[in-house]
Amino acid sequence: MLCDRKVTVLNQTPSAFRQLIWVENIAESPQLSLRLVIFGGEALEIQSLKPWFDRHGDRIPQLVNMYGITETTVHVTYRPLTIADLNNIGSAIGSPIPDLQVYLLDRHLQPVPIGIPGEMYISGAGLARGYLDRQELTAERFIANPFGRATLYKTGDKARYLPDGQLEYLGRLDNQVKIRGFRIELGEIEAVLNQHPGVRESVVISRQDEPDERRLVAYIVPDEKQAAPILQLIRFKEQGRLTERSLYELPNGVTIAHLNKNETDFVYQEIFEQQSYLKHGIVINDGDCIFDVGANIGLFTLFAAQTCSDVEVYAFEPIPPVFELLRLNADLHNLNAKLFDVGLSAQSAEDTLTYYPHVSVISGRFADAVEEQEVVKSFLLNQDTTELSSDAIAQLLADRLVSQQFTCQLKTLSEVIEENAVEQIDLLKIDVEKSELEVLRGIKEEHWQKIKQIVVEVHDRDGRLDRVIQLLEGHGYKLIVAQEPELSKTGLYNIYARRKLRERSPTDKVISPTKPRWYSENALIKELRHYLKEKLPEYAIASAFVVLSTLPLTANGKVDRNALPRPKADIQHRLVPPRTQTEEIIAGIWSEVLGIEQVSIYDNFFDLGGHSLLATQVTTRLRDRAGIELPLRDLFAQHTLASLAQTIEKMRLALEQLQSAPAKELGDREEFEL
Repeated sequence: MLCDRKVTVLNQTPSAFRQLIWVENIAESPQLSLRLVIFGGEALEIQSLKPWFDRHGDRIPQLVNMYGITETTVHVTYRPLTIADLNNIGSAIGSPIPDLQVYLLDRHLQPVPIGIPGEMYISGAGLARGYLDRQELTAERFIANPFGRATLYKTGDKARYLPDGQLEYLGRLDNQVKIRGFRIELGEIEAVLNQHPGVRESVVISRQDEPDERRLVAYIVPDEKQAAPILQLIRFKEQGRLTERSLYELPNGVTIAHLNKNETDFVYQEIFEQQSYLKHGIVINDGDCIFDVGANIGLFTLFAAQTCSDVEVYAFEPIPPVFELLRLNADLHNLNAKLFDVGLSAQSAEDTLTYYPHVSVISGRFADAVEEQEVVKSFLLNQDTTELSSDAIAQLLADRLVSQQFTCQLKTLSEVIEENAVEQIDLLKIDVEKSELEVLRGIKEEHWQKIKQIVVEVHDRDGRLDRVIQLLEGHGYKLIVAQEPELSKTGLYNIYARRKLRERSPTDKVISPTKPRWYSENALIKELRHYLKEKLPEYAIASAFVVLSTLPLTANGKVDRNALPRPKADIQHRLVPPRTQTEEIIAGIWSEVLGIEQVSIYDNFFDLGGHSLLATQVTTRLRDRAGIELPLRDLFAQHTLASLAQTIEKMRLALEQLQSAPAKELGDREEFEL
């Protein structure tokens, strides 16, 4: 509308203008006629304009900050803003306009020195005479001027003079709250929060959502650049693309969408900590082109993007539910990745792929139940198998290897190279569960020279390892074949192939994945608490933080404090002891198995460090102590101790009803299963 109506002067609140800041290159639009943007209606946090100045500098339109009140209809002071103002922390409001005077006075109506806060009083020709039919309020606010004949208006706003004579707005005098006997300036907390580079804007209020429990709540809008994934995460939740259940925070503080904790932890350790794909001379550098074949949910794609700048990744994942998570993670972290919901093979076709929801990393084309079972079993036996009986392993395998089938599209790698005009592949990473030879056979002879490095996981069955080695050596690669310790006896090997084999030298770039500071709400909130504690007394630290994509605004464009949402009950972080005998039994077993002292009924077994092997110990001990044969899948399905206890109680009730039923009714129920 600004362009259509040829608007030249825009008078707007800072909150409303922040929505305009993020319109890409609006100031460069030839249709834009704006000369002035005038801020008013609420305090301007100068630092919130940094993205605008970073993008547009001091070019037209000129930004102007004005302080105003209704009693002067409406402005009192003005200050043209430049990029140099970003060095100021507070809200500089400049000098009075010609027909008004500003006085900064103490409680005795005496002028305050430069740098000392005082209350603002307004006088001059532009001031109103009083409030219609409200004599008491008029007498309270419109007072005699000790410095002249004109009336003084008592604003209730606090300000100070800067050394250059300009005024700096410091907030409302009545913007104070009293909590636990301490008087707290909400504006002071907001000013500190707004200085943090991860915060675009903030509002702090005092809430009393529970009887006799008044607390400070900080509402935060993350910075669009410094904490972009957090903003994207909130938007995806609002759009219904993400649920809390699908989210997971990696050990490096990055939040992703995933399938299950055990699998994600294993793959994270393999990719981020062990850097299994960057060994034996394999390196990646800034600007590289990487093919991630068998991308799964995208952890290697994410790793590459965090390790080097400007990498371009081609990520392939043919199984629909896994591909959707890959797409979510690429969008969430704004990865420079081209995503393909196809598999790579020796020729274009369609084929049926087997998907294991609980062990998605072994999903693929050539399903073999016996082989899959051996791989998972071998992996389990390489772990801590304390109290793990053969029956427990069998149950674990049965639950883990539930599968689904999908018909998926297949293409050749050379087709992708030709369709996308790929000039060079710096690293071809292949992890496709028994399809690796098919992928390599889909490369035309003339395209092999485009591929500088290859890392391929091989399932050594029926001589497959030797055939892959021969194929790669036949195309001029020097190879190293290795097996990770935790994969011993699984038949899984990694082949590291380079045109010219060499070990990493001291001059090579050391690969150390960038650890994002603000890629999750928890990480940002944790740092904000620490940040506030460094600058404010303990009683002024917000007890709850709510992260929003935008602050709610009134029809006038001001922050609508009444519309700020109530903080979600952080019940999972409160220790709520067991209430029933069943909960006590489960809590005791979890404490033993996990090695922790206290367990809350709202705790999640897997969030506390549990995994598949420990889960089998839980089911074994439940059987021994409570006489309950709990299927392992029920422990995976129930997310808290309380919900697991409810499941067990229902099982007990069903068992009691079954045992008390007349013998005649049981005749046809020999196969009854809880």
